Amino acid sequence: MTEEHEQSGVKHERRRGEAPAPASRGEPSPTQLHLLVVGVDNAAALFPGLVESGAIDVRSVLTMSEAVQEVLDDAPDAVVLLGDEGEAAEQCGVLRALGEFPLAVVPRLLSEQTVVACLDQGADIALTQPIPGHELVARLRTALRRSNEAGQPLETGRLRVDLQRGEVMLNGEPVNLTPTEFRLLGVLAERAGQVVAAEDLLRAVWGDDYVNDLHYVRLYIGYLRAKLEEDPTHPRLIITHRSLGYRLAIGSPED
Repeated sequence: MTEEHEQSGVKHERRRGEAPAPASRGEPSPTQLHLLVVGVDNAAALFPGLVESGAIDVRSVLTMSEAVQEVLDDAPDAVVLLGDEGEAAEQCGVLRALGEFPLAVVPRLLSEQTVVACLDQGADIALTQPIPGHELVARLRTALRRSNEAGQPLETGRLRVDLQRGEVMLNGEPVNLTPTEFRLLGVLAERAGQVVAAEDLLRAVWGDDYVNDLHYVRLYIGYLRAKLEEDPTHPRLIITHRSLGYRLAIGSPED
């Protein structure tokens, strides 16, 4: 994709490396979160107190073309996508293709169908406006920490899951998963051999707002089994423990 970047159209509340103003705020914290907010020209106003305290550093762009160029020029720690619900999923896909940073989508309206579409296209968080600034930043930090703490590739029988590279191999061949499928498999892989409750999977993959929507877990476990199991009707990799949850089998596939 080649799109022109109009520098004059980008609002920079503060670029990395620039001293925050006023000087009494001191130097930026080593744990400062660098955010790119897409769809507004004054993102600092959306996070009252957080910019002033130095907890976050915000850059703003109005258009997707500007967002793409900003990410390519100076990758942020996380991206927040505002805008219209109808374009949200497609825009999530464009941004996700640029990297593995935490991605939150916060349109004015958000239907359940759009939530699922955005998550499938790579969003980590889906919320509606008005933006809950402190909560959103906390959730982005959690997503970033989990990404940074991803461990070594898991190899169990014929399945290999590399969370850092975003790769899944089955019998030595790559498996094409959607972002939501990969996140769900990733949670199971991080706790391989353990039974993970469906509610915990919902929180980890979809967020606290969807803890009662257990059908999401059943639906996406089915999608994973269709791609990973030799016989999805008799699973040997992703095991159901009735009334408890799901377990990714360690070692040889189970009989």
